[in-house]
Amino acid sequence: MDRPVWVGAFPRKDKGVVRSLISTALEAGFDQIVLSEADASLQRIGHFSPILLTEDVFSFDDEAIGRLATIR
Repeated sequence: MDRPVWVGAFPRKDKGVVRSLISTALEAGFDQIVLSEADASLQRIGHFSPILLTEDVFSFDDEAIGRLATIR
């Protein structure tokens, strides 16, 4: 069974950390990266599809594509 795997670059106090996470994910072959907010300047790092996580909803191109689940 194939499952999508996304890399999350969530808010950090240092935007450099977010840029580093995105760069590393791109080098590893990921092309879909989860962000907490849209930031066009991140596209300069490389080509990727930003998936936005707002509260517990994942969205791509303004369409909900999933929900965040926490298993405890």
